[in-house]
Amino acid sequence: MFPASSSSGERLPLLRQRATLLGVCLLYLPNLVIFTLLYLLFLSHLYRHGMLGSWLSSVWVAFFGDIVCVLVLCSFWSVFFSLLFFASVGRMIAVGAGTVAVVVSWISLMVISNLHHLQVVWWQFKLQHVIHNWPEAWMGSQLGKHMFRLGLPVGLMKVLAATAWRPLVFWFRWGVFSAATLQWYELREIAVGTVMWLCVFLVLFLTYFPLPNTPSEARWLIPLSAVLLVAFVFYLSSEPLLWFYSFMLSSVVEVGYAGIAVRLPELEVQEWFAVVLMSWWVLKMLYISASRGIEQRYALPRVEQEVKYALENPFRAELENDFGRVGVDLEQGLETRVSHVVLGAEPLKTLREKHRALIVARQEALQTQVGGAAALPDNLKLSVRRESIWGDSARALVERPVSELLAPSMTVIFVGEQGVDGGGLKRDWFDSVAKALLEEAEQVNGKSLLACAPDQTLVPRPIAPDSDEVSDDDQAKFRELLAMGRFLALSIYRDQPLPMSFSIVACKHLLRVPVGMDDVRNLDGDFYRWRVEQVLKDGGIEEATIALGEPLTFLSAPTELMPKQKELKPGGAQTLVTEENKTEYLQLLCEAHLCAGRREIQCMLQGFWDLLPLEMLVRCGLTPREVSVLISGISEIDPDDWRCHSETCCDDTEVLRWFWEVVEELTLEQRCMLLHFATGSSRLPPGGFQDLKPKFSVDISMDSSDHLPHSHTCVNKLVLCRYSSKDQMQEKVVQAITSQGFGFA
Repeated sequence: MFPASSSSGERLPLLRQRATLLGVCLLYLPNLVIFTLLYLLFLSHLYRHGMLGSWLSSVWVAFFGDIVCVLVLCSFWSVFFSLLFFASVGRMIAVGAGTVAVVVSWISLMVISNLHHLQVVWWQFKLQHVIHNWPEAWMGSQLGKHMFRLGLPVGLMKVLAATAWRPLVFWFRWGVFSAATLQWYELREIAVGTVMWLCVFLVLFLTYFPLPNTPSEARWLIPLSAVLLVAFVFYLSSEPLLWFYSFMLSSVVEVGYAGIAVRLPELEVQEWFAVVLMSWWVLKMLYISASRGIEQRYALPRVEQEVKYALENPFRAELENDFGRVGVDLEQGLETRVSHVVLGAEPLKTLREKHRALIVARQEALQTQVGGAAALPDNLKLSVRRESIWGDSARALVERPVSELLAPSMTVIFVGEQGVDGGGLKRDWFDSVAKALLEEAEQVNGKSLLACAPDQTLVPRPIAPDSDEVSDDDQAKFRELLAMGRFLALSIYRDQPLPMSFSIVACKHLLRVPVGMDDVRNLDGDFYRWRVEQVLKDGGIEEATIALGEPLTFLSAPTELMPKQKELKPGGAQTLVTEENKTEYLQLLCEAHLCAGRREIQCMLQGFWDLLPLEMLVRCGLTPREVSVLISGISEIDPDDWRCHSETCCDDTEVLRWFWEVVEELTLEQRCMLLHFATGSSRLPPGGFQDLKPKFSVDISMDSSDHLPHSHTCVNKLVLCRYSSKDQMQEKVVQAITSQGFGFA
């Protein structure tokens, strides 16, 4: 799937890491500033030579004659054709609109001819004898004379005809007309006419031989694009701009001749500055081109270096300070930590504000790294085949530079399919790639990159779990895992939620948040019950030894995804678990169980952090649950449907009534986070709460009302305390769902 890797252990010499002060200065002077300064120098040059008035007159002629009049003419004819073909109006209204369009067109052509001093032939009508009551003074006025004569813009017609025939004569009889002997307007006619004929031939060709997979409703864009291209060349070659071109080119030519003759150029001050600015712009374009080329060249080697780092430095989860210690009141410790997080000096922002702050911070950091927005790609364009959508997408995700993946806009093309991406194809691509990643995820021996954890959330699937050796096929899989990490980050960056739900443990890994015993309990209840809780009891080590039928040593617990036991520390197979070292054993055992596939997790994290760096995620204050909601999205949750398909395990109707009132008052984001808190997923099955298995249930414990709610995600149960009021319940629920993943039981 991926090109052959090139072994490079040293740091990639990216241009951004060696950007000189000159390069930074070049990039931080925008193109608009450069051309504005050039125009100011040009105007100063005209003023010094007394030509500013003449140039402003040409600007007026070009603006009013070539732009305003043409726009008015086109607007009236557009209205006429719209009424004629698309509107349900009477024939008289259409005829009236057509008459108005003809009159406006005639007036516009007359104005254009007058402004450009083109010949107009007038025909006088002998109708004065028909009208006897009109005053003679009025009949002799200029308006009266024009009422009874018709003008024909002969000069304008000659110009249009010359635009059609002059390019043919020029190109097919080269030498008859020499470019050096032609006037500027003749060269303009040749340039505009050449583009016009090319567009005509192209439109005719595409009309009779259309491109494959071009939607019929989009074919009208071809002639429209041709007209816009001809108009672009026409206006680009107008007289005011030709003055500007002459000012710049004359300075450059003088510098070139002076260099050949080995003498100082004879330039004015404005021309010297113009030469400096043009040289600045050329160097800037070369710098940007070189920077993008180097970024593209080293994109794949950088990925290979990150994969190599991940293989050499497998992931290790951080544990809470009291993890595995006997006699620790987990819920009391939880209450203290959550209160510290939620009731801090600075109030927490909403998830939408945090997400926006993350995007803005990433864009600013990217511009700082590259040296400015000018060096960044404008668009990320992906071309993929639907039958191999993940293979094509993974290749693009690792071969494209990070700056291109984070381009301001994104366009997706499905090979062999019709459609122009207006946002729908991008949404389709994210959904299709996510579904491709979910294929075979539920199978124990599946080949997918993801696997289902015991709580039915997603975790990276271990690759070659029984071997520490990495084959070429395994190396490609690790690159795909890194590509998957980039895909997840890209979905957050582009605000495109995915139909997939990751475990809270995986989201904690993304933020490097310490995991606790509650994470073990919620990820795999059976493992916690038989391998952790058993050992924590008095005399539990002896009972575990009897149940296993062998001495309890520092070996990992076999699972379906990791059937081979591994030593939890050097010499672990010979180290017996005792009362003195069982805390260490539980910490190592649970950490290994939570981090099945350390290399795979590290590859996914490396890809994710490429696009959204860890320190940026932490600085924006995102919690693991909020990251999960950003990946899975915020779905519409109906409180009535939620309550209708829920079960209750208690008789305290007042507390339950408060709870459902609180659910109705929560925002959409908070409801999704509450659903994630109780079930481990912020997304519902396709059938809604009716298809949620097992059903959502609410229970009430006898704990103190100072405690937070907790949940059993394996059975989709939320456990509340007997709070004294609805306000207290709402405060505790919001604290629980906005915490750093605490509150589980």
